[in-house]
This record gives sequence, structure tokens and C-alpha cells, in this order.
Amino acid sequence: MAPQEPRPSLPEGWEFSLFREDIVRRPGETTLGFVDGVGGVSDSEEDNSDEEPLTPLEKGEARVLWRDWDAMAFSEPDTVKLEELEVVDRAMLQHDIVARRDNPVGQTGFVTKVEKICDLKFVCSGKEISGVPS
Repeated sequence: MAPQEPRPSLPEGWEFSLFREDIVRRPGETTLGFVDGVGGVSDSEEDNSDEEPLTPLEKGEARVLWRDWDAMAFSEPDTVKLEELEVVDRAMLQHDIVARRDNPVGQTGFVTKVEKICDLKFVCSGKEISGVPS
């Protein structure tokens, strides 16, 4: 495995580098997780949930559900420090407001087009197809 490059640091006071529904992993690991909540961020979906309330997150923490591919299920919620995670995928929708990671409070823009391209692997045959539009 190639050595990891240092991760860029965020400007002082900018802790919102991770958002609910991001797909994450720990650097150097392959297990993927789904972000279910981020400390210090108000989330109306979480606030209005009919489910049993979860332990509140502190600023700088995320609640992650790790994917167990053998069991085809997600783990119980795990509280992880933001600096221990890296974003692998983030859903973007048309008209989402975006900013540069290295200058999040600077110039912003918005998403004008979203195109999804998938790499598929068939379970039975193992055959792989890359670049399939969805």
C-alpha cells in the first residue's frame, strides 16, 4: 500500500468537514461507514425522530454506522472523532450550495448537474463492468 499523504487541515474554527449521510472510512482501512450524525450540527431529521434518543454528540464527534459486508448489515452506532475519519463519498444534489474545502467561508457556488457513474460487479459470475451510467 502506498504511503498516505498528509490530510489538509481545515481553517481554525471550521469543524463542519463532515455531514450527515457522508460515507467515511478511517485512513488506511477499507471498512466503510455511514455518518448518522455530527456533533455541533443541528439536524431536524434527528430532532424529530420517533426512535429512542441517542447520546448527544460533542463538537468534533460523529456517529458512524460501519458496514459489515459478511452480515450484510450495519453495526451499532459508534462515536468517532472527526479527525479519525476521511470522506469517501458525499451525495450531491442539484442546487446544493458548495464551497472549497481549503476556504469554506470564501466564495461559494451551487451544483448545476449531477451525473452518477457506477462500477458493477456481478455476484454470481464475478464479472466487472466500469463506467455504467445510472
